[in-house]
Amino acid sequence: MGCPHGLRLRILCSQPQPRNIHHRCPVWKRRNANDGTPLLGESLVLAGVPATLVKIVAGRRRPYAGEGPWKFHAFQLSEGSQSFPSGHATIAFAVSTVLAERIDDIWARIGLYGLASLTALARVHNNQHWFSDVMGGAGLGITSGLYVVAAEERRASTESQSESRFIIFPSPNGLRFSYRFN
Repeated sequence: MGCPHGLRLRILCSQPQPRNIHHRCPVWKRRNANDGTPLLGESLVLAGVPATLVKIVAGRRRPYAGEGPWKFHAFQLSEGSQSFPSGHATIAFAVSTVLAERIDDIWARIGLYGLASLTALARVHNNQHWFSDVMGGAGLGITSGLYVVAAEERRASTESQSESRFIIFPSPNGLRFSYRFN
């Protein structure tokens, strides 16, 4: 018996799945699929909020503005002054890191990080970002993804019935916040 939904994991499928799906699904090796969605949401928020704040504070001009890589206009909300860090690279690497860590397969890592890298390089190629912008976004995305996965592993190893838990995960209507009281 294979995956109950082909290879669509809990991250992509809203149907409930049994807790021991990792025993039947060859892609999701390390853990069950039920905790993948909150991790993606947590990593997106953990990476996206600081990226947005840094964009506003730094105010780095985009390459198409023609002012060079050292021109900054702090605290401007115009699109042309929000180059650093790259939001696309931040999100691509945050998602890729969580998925790569959860799937734990070399080919998945190569594919996921390859797609994230192509996203970052496309932003540079299309004159939307400087190379340092996408490197900063990649670093922020990877850091947030690794932090969220490590925090989940710590929670899983020390979780008890008396522990409260805050979870952020995507839903069809946006982000869903959940707080469990025990």
